[in-house]
Amino acid sequence: MDEIKKIIKSSSMFFISSCVVSVLAYGFHLFAARFLSIGDYGSLQALISLQNIMLIPVLILATILTRIMAEYKRDNLKQESLIFRINLRKRFIFPGILLLPLFFIFIPFLEKFLNIEATGFFVLLGIYFYLSFFQCLDSSFLNGWHKFGQSNLSTLANGVFKFILGIFFMSVGYGVLGGLLGITFGLLVHIIINIFFIAYNFSKDRTDKNKIVNIKIDSYRIKYLISYTYPIIMGIGAINILSNADLLIAKHHFNSMDAGKYGALFILSKIIFFAVSSLAAIVVPIVVAEKDFQKKKLYFLWIMGVNFIIAGLGVLFFYLFPNLVISILFGEKYLDISSYLFKFGLLAMLLSMLNIFIQYFISLKYKKILCVLAVLSFLEIITLWFWGRSFEEFFIIIFSTLLGALILSGLYFLGYFSKDKFLALFKDENIQV
Repeated sequence: MDEIKKIIKSSSMFFISSCVVSVLAYGFHLFAARFLSIGDYGSLQALISLQNIMLIPVLILATILTRIMAEYKRDNLKQESLIFRINLRKRFIFPGILLLPLFFIFIPFLEKFLNIEATGFFVLLGIYFYLSFFQCLDSSFLNGWHKFGQSNLSTLANGVFKFILGIFFMSVGYGVLGGLLGITFGLLVHIIINIFFIAYNFSKDRTDKNKIVNIKIDSYRIKYLISYTYPIIMGIGAINILSNADLLIAKHHFNSMDAGKYGALFILSKIIFFAVSSLAAIVVPIVVAEKDFQKKKLYFLWIMGVNFIIAGLGVLFFYLFPNLVISILFGEKYLDISSYLFKFGLLAMLLSMLNIFIQYFISLKYKKILCVLAVLSFLEIITLWFWGRSFEEFFIIIFSTLLGALILSGLYFLGYFSKDKFLALFKDENIQV
């Protein structure tokens, strides 16, 4: 337990900043729900969910780059890491600009799919996606060199500027575009502050531009990184799809009013998910740091139990006081969705539990079960697309998917998919030979 205390203590700034950023993010959504019409609010939520899914490769890249920078720090190769960063920035700048028009080609399809006829929204989304690679690179650089405090300050600045500018633009009448502008300017602030911190910390280690050469990573390291990140790709993909895809399909299937109300349910239920997200964040460092396998399981069960209690209390509160929650947070114009608040809160609790399973499997590199969960996430999309036509049908499909994923995860955790136990299913102990 001493190791856990050390990890939690060293990560306290991360948890505090995560909580503040989450509060700011919810404040942004709550103000947006009041400044925008129900239909426009649904459009903003759909665009943000699309943005989150688009960022999956960025999250994967961040994991790889953080690992590379951590290796540079281990060997105290400051100049080499700076050269590596400069070369990567070059590769992001020009190919990225050339690839942006390819994204714009898909804008008519996205407009039709999401029932949002506003090309400017998607152009801004493409620009955000392009800029996010630079934020990813520099944040990974800071984290790899263990500049966690500075990285967290950049993240906080992003959340503050997103909140202030987004609310300002929406309040003066820019609507959905104002919300997206706030999000984009917040990212720009994040990038600028990251650059400042890197310059501040490594100004003495800068190399002459004429000496910059390409840094080649040997084939062994490439294979190692792919092996290391493969479980992360599956896990991040599964949890992000399960967390966001339903809102995009709802925006496509429902009319603007119902899509807006679904977006409100989506955000309200995520209160439970994000309230316990810090628990999922400590799974990987605790499990990886512990050498004893039985203790790994014990720590996992302890975290899952705390998650279940906190999330369960949130679901109970939604069940007892649905009208109060909706009136305070979103206003009376959303009261007709109160009957669904408990159900969607339950979905958020199941999703939070699955997230802890996924973090546990990632830490132990359990690729097979993560592949299964990724497949289930895609099956959910297909099922919602063909059979999801109402709030109730969405709930049944998502609930069934999450429950099935949790059952499979639990069985895998208990070892029921091991070769010996699988063969034991076909062995009759009563047969006498």
